[in-house]
Amino acid sequence: MKPRFYPLSLVAALILVMVPAPAHGSTTGNATVVDWTCIDNSYLPGGVSVVGKSYLIDTERYKNAAVARLEIKTSQSTISGKTKIIFESVKIETIRGSYQAFDFSAGIGHTGILGKSYPYIKKTYTQKLNLSFSSTSAKVKQISLSPRLVSTSKAPIDKVECVPTELFRRISMGKPQPGEKIISPAYAKLGDSCRLPADISFGAFGPLECVKNSWVSKDLASDTVASRAYRYLINRYNSMPVSAPNLLLRIDPEAGNWKSEVVGGIVAGAKLWGTSKEGDKPILGYISERGEYVTENLLLDGITENKEDGERNKAAAARGGGQAGSHGQYFDFIFSDVSSNGYGFYQVGAHEYTHFAQQVLSNNRTGAVEREFWIDEGCATFVGTGMGAVLNLPQNQRTELLVNLSRQKDKMPLKFFSRGSQSSYADPRINEVYDTGFLACEALVALKGIDAIESVYLELANSTSNYDIALKKVYGTDLDTILPILQRYITSVRAGKPLTLQQLEAAYNGAKS
Repeated sequence: MKPRFYPLSLVAALILVMVPAPAHGSTTGNATVVDWTCIDNSYLPGGVSVVGKSYLIDTERYKNAAVARLEIKTSQSTISGKTKIIFESVKIETIRGSYQAFDFSAGIGHTGILGKSYPYIKKTYTQKLNLSFSSTSAKVKQISLSPRLVSTSKAPIDKVECVPTELFRRISMGKPQPGEKIISPAYAKLGDSCRLPADISFGAFGPLECVKNSWVSKDLASDTVASRAYRYLINRYNSMPVSAPNLLLRIDPEAGNWKSEVVGGIVAGAKLWGTSKEGDKPILGYISERGEYVTENLLLDGITENKEDGERNKAAAARGGGQAGSHGQYFDFIFSDVSSNGYGFYQVGAHEYTHFAQQVLSNNRTGAVEREFWIDEGCATFVGTGMGAVLNLPQNQRTELLVNLSRQKDKMPLKFFSRGSQSSYADPRINEVYDTGFLACEALVALKGIDAIESVYLELANSTSNYDIALKKVYGTDLDTILPILQRYITSVRAGKPLTLQQLEAAYNGAKS
């Protein structure tokens, strides 16, 4: 099978160029940030080639090769049909390796229009560029960029190219092709070949590590917070009997193949939590690309749809899908062939079933007390992203989640998602809870296992209990004590220097004493 290719120059043009102003008008565009991922292709000769006027990216050679990230701030103005683009500044964040220079060039077809090299010596570096060029609007649409990092002579990485991050994210989750020898963390199995030492994959029977070019089981003694948490999760899943939920599904016949992956996620979540049996009252699920389909079928089933839920589904459908919910009596999923790629979709079935399990375990009391969104949504996300290996979906969904974490606008602290109410969902900042809460749940699971999360909800079922009381009984610490510890872990991950498992355990044990 031929490798799949994407034209880099086309992607770059779409990212950079805004809609031109009328020929005789004058306008100044707002500054925007162009996001690039820099990839090591020193061990992949021929990974980038120039064909005609386009860079072509060999997707089979660029898996799991991120070494740095660039943010290039740009702005533009248009006067009388001439467009001026200004490259204002660049921020470089390294993931691994060290570099002595940053090269930046731009061109139209084979014609170079800009080019400059800047010294770069710091771990995180911001450089003013103040580079600009003017051209006709038609030619501006054809611009291609080539940012590149130059490694130090002693570094093992000596050839680093940068591609638009959205392109890289599609590449890094691609399924291996027939005959492919090097398997990325997205689909690694024990004994497969790998490339990058110490790389991690969350496999079907436990965390895997790349050692001497082979995927091997990660040693328990070397666990990180992330690998220990995943170990607890997958061990419980594999130890549980099949617990097939009694699903009554209303599936739009026009829905794409993605619908089976949603159902698989629900079944995986049911096995993990053990809260469903075939003889139970049916769980209704509505799956479509259209919000109207859900509304119409709820009406046929005699269920009153919340007005806000219906509007949210229709809005999701209008933008191409990407919405799911657990509503007590039923689930609904609004996706499309386009939106059913990426970790937001991959984790959705098990995520929504986890909300159902939270209700069953707590005797429907999660909404009867002050809400702890970070544990409700965070643990649902943790479970959802952790089911990749058992569903034949990408096993490295955590990596994409961390990219989203780095892009958060407000970076709200964990306590913002504590002691809330249902109305808190009206605040757009609540959307950060999925990535931030994931890390908080990951830390909790690493400390005492996924069974401890189950115990929190079982404790919550007591009529006199709340999250504060439940956490105190299960973890020996109340909210005011445990939240700063979890925040410390989140902050360390944001900084690229995550707490070790031993450091997290020491902080937790010290707080209990």
